Amino acid sequence: MKTAILTDSSCGISREETKELGYEMIALPFLLDEVEYDEDSLTKKEFYEKLKDSKDIHTSQAPINLVIETFDRLLRSYDNILYLPITSGLSSSYQSILPIVEENYKDRVTVVDHKTISVLQRGLLEDVTRLLEKGFSLKQIKEKAEANAKNNRIYIAVDTLEYLRKGGRVSALSAAVGNILNIKPILFSNGNKFEVVKKARGIRQAEEEIINLVSNDMSTIFAGENIDSFQIGVAFTECIDEATKFKSVVEDTFKTKVTLDELSTVIGCHIGSGAVAAAIYKRLNED
Repeated sequence: MKTAILTDSSCGISREETKELGYEMIALPFLLDEVEYDEDSLTKKEFYEKLKDSKDIHTSQAPINLVIETFDRLLRSYDNILYLPITSGLSSSYQSILPIVEENYKDRVTVVDHKTISVLQRGLLEDVTRLLEKGFSLKQIKEKAEANAKNNRIYIAVDTLEYLRKGGRVSALSAAVGNILNIKPILFSNGNKFEVVKKARGIRQAEEEIINLVSNDMSTIFAGENIDSFQIGVAFTECIDEATKFKSVVEDTFKTKVTLDELSTVIGCHIGSGAVAAAIYKRLNED
């Protein structure tokens, strides 16, 4: 049977690369000053230029009509679809599509609430492809991905609090004071809403704190597990030189290969440019 792997632009992989890798992708919309855009309508450079001048920023779930049109198009060429939308912890996309799948696509579309975002989602897509090639059923893959959700973690050091302020996540006073003092909040998510877990003075201290947080996870939550069972990734928004240096430090610290990716636009809406991140993704096993 032929299976289409469908995701959305929360994965942070470009339209061109998803085609090269054999995935299908739905572009998630976002609004800047009430004008709607999506991943396909702006380059990353254009996006961050517009973001700097925008006073009102909102992200949105995948349009239901577009998802249905994509299902129908793919099912003309494929026997079934494995759909990995943005995590339900950050969007209503997953919950919104479930009743439609149950009513119209029950035997042909499998929807996975995987709790990964951006660089973590890349690892999941690679694993899903591997398991499909090894003959695992869609039910087995869904169960493995959802059971593994608790093992995925990302920490992001934000360069400025301004975009969190615009999105209503911090007060104007907190943003102003934080920016004056060069405070870099470190956000954490394991597939649910971001929370501030640390604050650092300057980007260097922020990167050190992220490494400490990842190290703590590896020695507590994942104590005794082989580092080869994980993918560690570094991600960024418009600061590739800084992120490349940070990647080298992470590789030296954990003695493992580290991936480097740009964070998705839907995440960029909330954190702006100049952010660096480190993420832990536990690989799906074949047991």
